[in-house]
Amino acid sequence: MVGTNGEILLQQVVLQTMPVGEGVTLMATAPVMALFVGRMGGDPIQLSGVAAAGLALAGVACTSL
Repeated sequence: MVGTNGEILLQQVVLQTMPVGEGVTLMATAPVMALFVGRMGGDPIQLSGVAAAGLALAGVACTSL
């Protein structure tokens, strides 16, 4: 519950303080950050998580070009 509420709060802060394009791009990297947070919590990194992170990075790269 704390993580979900904290995420919503941080999302609102990003959208209020940054330009929309940069804020959405930053939030699109959430699967990459989730890999590291999950690993620190003791969860194994699965292939589906790596694939999601790769797709997120590919999407960010496409919007940045």
